[in-house]
Amino acid sequence: MTASDTTLGQLVAAYELAQRNRIATGAHIRAAHRRADANGDGQHADRPLDVLYRTERDTEKHLANAMARSVEAHPAWPWMCRVRGIGHTLAARLLARLRIERAPTPSSFWQYCGLATVPGSRWECATCGVTMHLAIGKKAPSRHLSPEGGRCEAPLRIASNAGIRVAMHFPARGQRRAFDVGARTLCHLIGTSFLRRGGRYRRVYDARRATLECTHPSWTAMHKHLTAMRMVEKLFLSHLWMSWHEAVNGGTRMPYEVVHRGRAGVCISPWEMVDR
Repeated sequence: MTASDTTLGQLVAAYELAQRNRIATGAHIRAAHRRADANGDGQHADRPLDVLYRTERDTEKHLANAMARSVEAHPAWPWMCRVRGIGHTLAARLLARLRIERAPTPSSFWQYCGLATVPGSRWECATCGVTMHLAIGKKAPSRHLSPEGGRCEAPLRIASNAGIRVAMHFPARGQRRAFDVGARTLCHLIGTSFLRRGGRYRRVYDARRATLECTHPSWTAMHKHLTAMRMVEKLFLSHLWMSWHEAVNGGTRMPYEVVHRGRAGVCISPWEMVDR
């Protein structure tokens, strides 16, 4: 870990703490205003909480600016800054959690961010025909949505265990974490940003979603959406690994996950995905 990585990590940790504090203070202020309105006091005087909120907001902005300056010195920034939907804040928060020296392949990033796959089972409903893939040992829900979107209470039965791979699930309360939950959340935020801002990764999402509509008509709309999102996020992490590896090591090796077409990898260079 370099000194710049340490600085970026410290700034990101301070920024996220300041953001949580500001949000918590805002919630306290809204609760105080609701109580004042309920008591008939329509005038909200300047309270200490209001002063604290403004201070925390200014601190958060200051840390965001410092974080932006720090991330611009990162080896991966020359590529990330040209990808539509990636700004300083999202880039800094993700890069502070990743280490290229600990990731021999892009799949290392997938594993760390909770986007790798684990053994699973395929469940089917004999009544509505919906299919569902769940990790081994995970209990099937008692109710589910039919392909048409209606509620179905018929039981799900295991149809197959052979060769089924499913996405990693967020750990339940008390369970050991197998990946960085914060990194997984950031990947989802990045994928959502791609959908909102458009660009080349949005086109990949649209193509994958159209394919899923044809290949898995029994899946629910949300299942298809999350699967396409996960494919895009994994492709983005592969491109991040490639551009970062090239900047640090001077090589242009195309990893297996990208060269060989698969569920998430396609033969696309990261520089083909830039929009600006």
